[in-house]
Amino acid sequence: MDETKIPKKKNRFMLIFVCIFLAAVLLFGTVFGIIATVRQSGFLVKYGSYGFDSGEVTYLASYYKYLYKKSLNGIIVSDTAESWGQTGPEGKTYGELLQKGFEEYLSGILVSCNLFDDDFSLSASDREKIASIAEKPLVTYGSVEAFNKASSAYGFDYEDYKGCIEPLYKAAMARVRYFGADGSNLQVSDCLEFYEQYSHVALLFISDGYIYDEDGEYRPLTDGERAERETMTAALSEAVKSGTITVQTINHYYPDSDSDQDRLEKGYYLKRGAQSTDALAQNYPEAVSKAIEMERGEFAEVKCEGGVFFIHKYAEEELNRAHIDKENDPFFSDFFADAADYIFSSKVLMPLAGRVEFTDKFGEVDILSVPYNATIIFSVY
Repeated sequence: MDETKIPKKKNRFMLIFVCIFLAAVLLFGTVFGIIATVRQSGFLVKYGSYGFDSGEVTYLASYYKYLYKKSLNGIIVSDTAESWGQTGPEGKTYGELLQKGFEEYLSGILVSCNLFDDDFSLSASDREKIASIAEKPLVTYGSVEAFNKASSAYGFDYEDYKGCIEPLYKAAMARVRYFGADGSNLQVSDCLEFYEQYSHVALLFISDGYIYDEDGEYRPLTDGERAERETMTAALSEAVKSGTITVQTINHYYPDSDSDQDRLEKGYYLKRGAQSTDALAQNYPEAVSKAIEMERGEFAEVKCEGGVFFIHKYAEEELNRAHIDKENDPFFSDFFADAADYIFSSKVLMPLAGRVEFTDKFGEVDILSVPYNATIIFSVY
């Protein structure tokens, strides 16, 4: 046997193996490439390697509509064309604002996902949470078939819901990975621009019906207590009308007022969309709206259900940056979390949002006609 031929034979076998391997790689790569291309061709909105098809957009529309309606604190009473046709801020209808907000919401999710993949990766714990979120509705409904029967009223099925979970999770986690849970990685110096958007006000409240007594019991005013409050209200009201009211006037009457009934402080901070502001607006929408709309340095009287507010909006130079401290000011405890949302949205997402592509098919999903979904919702926690 000519041993010099053996290496050549081995090399030939090796060459054949390599060729087969490369052919397989190219074949599978082509197949997966075709699958990815076919899937992407069905996207109604896309950015980078992420996008949503018709069913997924419909699920997100029903979910976002629920979130938006909830954030309006009762302004939209029913999910009808008439309700959404009401004029809101900037002279636009709430329906128009809903549509604009939905497009920004989708853009934020898609950009966040790509940023997440650029800088982070999913841990085993993350994947377990994603699987748990995806399976949670099946625990409630019992099966995919039962889920699909319930979700058909909203225009999506289980696969649509499931397809949104990982992108939604990554979008939620991207901000957390950058800025920490509840904005814990942010410094005060990072947040000053956001802080300037708050209205710093004194809220003096005088009840006309009920108060909490020393034992914490909620009871009607006595005749004597009612008379005291009527006298106080008259004096403050006259001071507002005459223009003689001052910060000292507020400070003088504050200890005898009912401002502590809802833990109202003279140094309260208000901003639409902030968690603490929205909570206060549920009880006193007129007072919150007026306080935000007022000019700096202005005083106002606002009658609400249950009593009357006397409001002073501090002048700009009186803004106290020392209040940016969630440890010492419970009414500002959501500040860093809200600041993280604002900074992530305005400084990180918005510069890239213009690159998100909305196809012609996107217009086929009318968010106004999609019922809002308050039951099949996404939650990281």
